[in-house]
Parts: sequence; structure tokens; C-alpha cells
Amino acid sequence: MNRRSVSLFSLALLLACSCACVSTTPTTNQAATQATATPAAQAASFPAELKPALDSITSDDILKHIKTLSSDEFEGRGPGTHGEELSVNYITEQFKRLGLKPGNPDGTYVQKVPLMGFRAEPQLSISAGGKQLSYNFPDDYVAVSRHFEPEVDVQDSDLVFVGYGNSTLDDLAQAAAAAQGRTVAPDPEPEKGSFYRSDHFEFAKQGVPALDPDSGVDYVGKPPGYGKQKRDYYTEHDYHNVTDEVKPDWDLSGAVEDAQLLFVVGYNVAQGDKYPEWKPGTEFKAKRDAMLKGAGGSL
Repeated sequence: MNRRSVSLFSLALLLACSCACVSTTPTTNQAATQATATPAAQAASFPAELKPALDSITSDDILKHIKTLSSDEFEGRGPGTHGEELSVNYITEQFKRLGLKPGNPDGTYVQKVPLMGFRAEPQLSISAGGKQLSYNFPDDYVAVSRHFEPEVDVQDSDLVFVGYGNSTLDDLAQAAAAAQGRTVAPDPEPEKGSFYRSDHFEFAKQGVPALDPDSGVDYVGKPPGYGKQKRDYYTEHDYHNVTDEVKPDWDLSGAVEDAQLLFVVGYNVAQGDKYPEWKPGTEFKAKRDAMLKGAGGSL
């Protein structure tokens, strides 16, 4: 597969981008699609000072992290398991190797988070145009609350879609993608609610703009619809199955471009004179404005 589209290989890309960060010398739901520029042309499109960092992101490094984190030894990395401990230790050691300093006030890399378990029985109906529509869980929808409350009621609430174009981070991602000869498009499957299910959503709820990129469906040198077929095949045959393993025909050149794009977005945020903002009309803007006002506009 020669896919040159924005895709997150989760921790592997995180570690690859971290590697890029130490080589430098000085959060919205979207998908970037087909690339046309050559790697040399892409490199020429970014500032020259970023070249050492961007060049340090390689397919071999990404694949190495993927193989380690997805190995049987890590047991799926489930919370509260031995595999999770191995994953935390692995990532911590990579951070130490890269010279990254701990971010916790207690001097560690790991934030302690209390866990709880519960079983919900959600019910959903939508009233519109004088009609009421009922839906079955989980066949028609998925509803989850992250708060330990006996009941969460959203009766008479408006429906709001958070997606591409709602924060200035999207503009930065679009500019970085254009420099690579790529395009940015809205989520092709918004019904799955990926933004609301992502880790980035916790930032958004606190008013912090969050970027949640995902794979595009256009492939270089492939006909229209090829990417959708590959995605559907993976979902049906490999997703959460024992067959979801590293395949010998994987081409991670697209993942390299993904990591480079995310690195450039982060770099431009860090070098900019303004913090990312929600655009007018988005549901998280009021929270962000209040946060900035309370901090004197310094966040």
C-alpha cells in the first residue's frame, strides 16, 4: 500500500515526532488526502531549519515502535494489565532517551488517574418537525458519559457537530498539508463520532483547541474508492481480531508524512505569537474565552 494520507499510528507517530523535536535547531476532526508532490519538493516547502528534524522521521523507526507496542508481549496494552505497565515503561524510556523532561509537578512522566467501572443503559429519541424518532443502542448509536453520575440527561438539547474548520489549528494543518502537496477534507465518516471519542476531546471540553487528524481515503496511484475498500476490509476482517498484525506489504511513507505534518503544526504553534483559538459559532469557544480572560490572555 502506497498511502500518503494523514493517518495516526498513535504512539508510534508520537515517538517519531518526539525524535524530530530534539533534532530541531532554532487539538478537530479532519482527514488529509492524496499527495502529489515529491519528497524533495515537500522538503523544499518547509523552512530550512526544520529539515534535520523532518529527515529524522523514518519509516523504519515508526515500524519499530509499532512492532514493539503491538507485540504479544504487550498483551494489547489494556488498562490495569501487565501490558499497560510495559507500554508505560517503554514510552518513558523513549522520552528519557530523547532528553525530554518530565511534565508532572512531582517530577515523573506518568500522571496518576483514578479508574472506575460502570455499565450504562442509554436511551435516545430525537424530536424534529413534530415527529419523534427512537434508536436502539448500540446498533444505531453509541452514547458514553465519562462522569460518575447516576443519570446523565440531555433532554431538549441541540445537536452540534464539531469537525473540520472549527479552530485555527485546522488552518495550520491545511497549510502544512498544502506544503506537502496534500489536501485536507472533512471526516468522511462523521457518523462514527471519532472526535468525541478521541483523547483530544478532553482538551476540547476544557476549551483548549484540539486537532484530531485521521486517515484519508484517497491513495496515490489508485482509483477512486480504493481507500474506502481497504478501510472497510480492515474493519470487517482485522479490527479487534487476531489478524490485526504488522503486514509485510505495509508502506509507511504516508505515516512519515503524517508525522512530519504534525511536527510542523506543533512547531508553528510554538513559534506563533497567538495561541490556537476556536472560531466563532463553535460550542467550545465560550469556555476558551473565559479561560483566556481569567488568565489575562496569557494562555
